[in-house]
Amino acid sequence: MLKKRTEKLIILLDSILLFFAIFAQRIASFMLQKLPDCYFAAHKIPCPSCGGTRCVYNFFSGNILDAFCYNQFIFFLIIYLIIIFAFLNLGYLFKVEWSKMVFKKITHYKVIISIALLYALFGILRIFL
Repeated sequence: MLKKRTEKLIILLDSILLFFAIFAQRIASFMLQKLPDCYFAAHKIPCPSCGGTRCVYNFFSGNILDAFCYNQFIFFLIIYLIIIFAFLNLGYLFKVEWSKMVFKKITHYKVIISIALLYALFGILRIFL
């Protein structure tokens, strides 16, 4: 019972990610129109993830170099998420046992906290540089 529910949740998650991948450019375009520089207007300091929305918009528009110029850390996050979901699908949907172990290691709370701290450090450095 638990395995079937886990497989259904993974398939649902894959479907949601596919939906966002298909409509990412439209979602980012909508966010650029409706939420331009809200954080900066409210707090008078640049957002730590400034350029994230423009990066996603340009990435899915095919302007990879422009996307990289807006926010370089997003590419690291995209690669990390692709690796996570690849091992998740390999382990639970395709029954590859060693990938379950790798998935548990790369989604350990210490890894997630380390990535969040790196992202915060990246954002702080972007403010001052």
